[in-house]
Amino acid sequence: MTDTPAQLAAKAMAVRPAEFEAVLAWVIAESGLPRADILSQSRTEPLTTWRQIAMVRCCELGMSRPEVGRYFGRDQSSVTHAVRAVERMAGMTPNGPNPVTIPPQSGNMVTGNEGER
Repeated sequence: MTDTPAQLAAKAMAVRPAEFEAVLAWVIAESGLPRADILSQSRTEPLTTWRQIAMVRCCELGMSRPEVGRYFGRDQSSVTHAVRAVERMAGMTPNGPNPVTIPPQSGNMVTGNEGER
């Protein structure tokens, strides 16, 4: 039997809950959108944009695209689409000189580079 999106998300949460929750908290604070909406299946704006930004931020923290997809109840192709969409929003290309970076707005954001400030 195939796992439901909720079951996949629960499995994923056991892997990296701190990083995922930090990204999600940052997106909630910046967007003002409810957690349930960001994690929903809705495809309306601005939810999709903020969800894509969260997905990219998770990738930047070293999570694999399949892992990020599981957190959001989606597959890795959705995460790949999110990365490309955010790159377009930022005016970048996948092979550009600067990677897409969405800087955290608070000191509580887990970046994986805590020693570099």
